[in-house]
Amino acid sequence: MIGFSNIFKAELYKLVKLKTLFKILLAIVIIFIAFTLLYSLIYNVIGNMDITIMPDVTEENVELAEQSYEAYAEQLDGENAMVKAHDSNLYSLKATAKLYRYLYDNNLDFNLVTLFGSFGKLSANGYITYILGIMSTVISIFAVVTIIKSFAGERTQGTLKMQLLRPVSKEAMITAKFLAVLVVSFALYLFSFILAGIVGVIAYDVDAKQVVAVLNASHVVTMSPFGALIVYFVYYVQTHLHILRLDYSYL
Repeated sequence: MIGFSNIFKAELYKLVKLKTLFKILLAIVIIFIAFTLLYSLIYNVIGNMDITIMPDVTEENVELAEQSYEAYAEQLDGENAMVKAHDSNLYSLKATAKLYRYLYDNNLDFNLVTLFGSFGKLSANGYITYILGIMSTVISIFAVVTIIKSFAGERTQGTLKMQLLRPVSKEAMITAKFLAVLVVSFALYLFSFILAGIVGVIAYDVDAKQVVAVLNASHVVTMSPFGALIVYFVYYVQTHLHILRLDYSYL
């Protein structure tokens, strides 16, 4: 049997050949520039205007948020646990109540923190988050198309049958293709993250405020802006892995 490492290296070589790699990076850079210009347009139009407007963190508003959640939860008392668990309104009201209570108890307001997942004010942090979201979609599409093209192209050219005739299992060959695409995709994510960080810090102001996140509508945590960006990066990589896992399951 041919070693798995040899199969993986062969599949990886197909993706990182100089000509292929140049085309991939050129496409990534063009898309990157296009959406950077779009963000710059948004920045010039909106400036530093707050995009997310939230009520003041007062005792009255905290109690109102908690009462709204409790009232809606009572309306769902007759529903089964599955319905309540998947009710987006209940989840949102609970998260809002937790957030307001945390801010009030810690003498904070929305001018002193940035909400996780919110642009807040246009800044380097918002730019990097924006670019990561765009590149996540682009790279996921690239990965799926590459895998499909790999199998379809080799089948059309007749090389797929020749590969299957070699002393190598079908599972090993498919896994090697997916792993090669995964490695290249992760490298592109990392490249996009570093490039977005450089451009964002140079072109926009860095928002140094602490980032507040509500986890599972139950726990409120704070993190540094850099920590929040790392969480975004990990989240998008995890999303990409989920897409590839679904694609893998259909083969």
